[in-house]
Amino acid sequence: MTVFQTAFGLQPPLVIMVVDHNYILVEILNVMTEKLYLLNIYGPPQKTLTSAFVDTLPIIRQITNLIVMGDFNCTKCHNPWLDNMVDVFEICGQQNSKFTYINASRENSRSRIDKIFIRNNP
Repeated sequence: MTVFQTAFGLQPPLVIMVVDHNYILVEILNVMTEKLYLLNIYGPPQKTLTSAFVDTLPIIRQITNLIVMGDFNCTKCHNPWLDNMVDVFEICGQQNSKFTYINASRENSRSRIDKIFIRNNP
């Protein structure tokens, strides 16, 4: 259980939506006129379902202050909604040095399927 304080005019988080238990969108900060949202994703493990899953997320294009994070279950996830997002791992200069998934049953099967993206606001 996470406990939130209402100090400094902060409101408790507001859960916006949950779809098929694969993602949750939460308003995590609401100060004055600025809101910050967190989208946590658990992508389908079947590659054939990845595109269909990503297509269920069009609303996030409309959210300015957004953090997207979670288990994408794919290494090359591309969709227009990611065009204005920046991979935090790459910003930190860690592009090729770490993996978030290692398949013990297959030798040398490693990938980075857990990701954090932030909005690239001008």
